[in-house]
Amino acid sequence: MPDGGSKSEFQHVCGSKADEWNQSLMNVVLRALPTSSETFGKESQASEKIAAVLGMASLQIGDPIEAMLVGQMISVNATALELQRPAWIKEQPFEARTRYLALADKATRTLTMLVEALNRHRGKGQQKVTVEHVHVHAGGQAIVGPVSH
Repeated sequence: MPDGGSKSEFQHVCGSKADEWNQSLMNVVLRALPTSSETFGKESQASEKIAAVLGMASLQIGDPIEAMLVGQMISVNATALELQRPAWIKEQPFEARTRYLALADKATRTLTMLVEALNRHRGKGQQKVTVEHVHVHAGGQAIVGPVSH
């Protein structure tokens, strides 16, 4: 069992001090990439896997929740782009092209939702207003705190 006190080898990629978790999440993310199927060559698969792990590391993951969201973001982005590719094959029937593009659009909207969730988790989804000076004159009223109707 990991001691929980020392930094793991892959904490910067998956946010946990437990490398068993980090390794598991990386494996799941890499298997979810469209390029992990047998239709892609080994060289293409390897370069996509390296790029995905480097992408996760570059997003400065702080905890396992962020790692899960980022892993899903990488997978969904790759899926959206991969769905767009067959839509533009010259011989592609209009109905198939329309379906591929609709699925790619759904994946892109999912990606947007994941980015918003990551921003909320990181505290970037909230605005904070600080009022430093308030003057209330005789007969006036002031409310300090959240106000709802």
